[in-house]
Amino acid sequence: MLLLKEFKGKPGAFTGILGSVKHFFDSSKAEPNTEVLASIPDQETSEYQDSFDAVHESLVLLKNENFIPVKTNSLEYIVLVGEKIININNLAKHELFLNYDNIGMQNGGWTGRWQGFEGNPLWQGDNKKKSNASSILDGLKNLNQKFNIVHPNYTTFTDTTKISIEREKYLESLKTLRKNMNAKNTLIISVVGESPYAEMVGDVNIPYCQNHSVFAGDGCIWWPSTYSPPIQPKTL
Repeated sequence: MLLLKEFKGKPGAFTGILGSVKHFFDSSKAEPNTEVLASIPDQETSEYQDSFDAVHESLVLLKNENFIPVKTNSLEYIVLVGEKIININNLAKHELFLNYDNIGMQNGGWTGRWQGFEGNPLWQGDNKKKSNASSILDGLKNLNQKFNIVHPNYTTFTDTTKISIEREKYLESLKTLRKNMNAKNTLIISVVGESPYAEMVGDVNIPYCQNHSVFAGDGCIWWPSTYSPPIQPKTL
């Protein structure tokens, strides 16, 4: 329920993830944001509608045993899971990204630039407001429900030592919180996905390409992306 693209570079074409998140909790049919529609020039409204339709046509529900839409009347906690630390450009710099708060990963390549963005650098301040882009975390917050959204609150995204310490503290606090959680009042949402890229083989394992590097010249890895590793990884 994460796929969004920016159509023809128009900021108004971003519908944001909110519509899909709302539909996850609400059985009523999701509709385009009328406030956003009103702010878009007539000639661009069709592109907004196209982007909205593309989101819903891209959704794939693998299995649903009377689970979706989620019943919120007894829901007290939503635990968000999914993060990764990336070695940027295979250099000494490492950066933490939260998959559930990662608009760049949701959009993938060809968003803002050829290889796209990891994280939210393109969606800050007025640009985020004008684009109407939102992460899964944004969508959950905008639901205005009474449940608690549980996830780590990091004070740094580049200091790996401090990140490890803060993660351990969070896990300890989660152990305490678990005493109040049960199958009826708690929902765990795990968010996984590839780093954004375009015109590449992706970052999932291909047996032939395992351990081949970009320098081998065999077509397994072409490495123009800031976030892609120079060697084919074994897992997503």
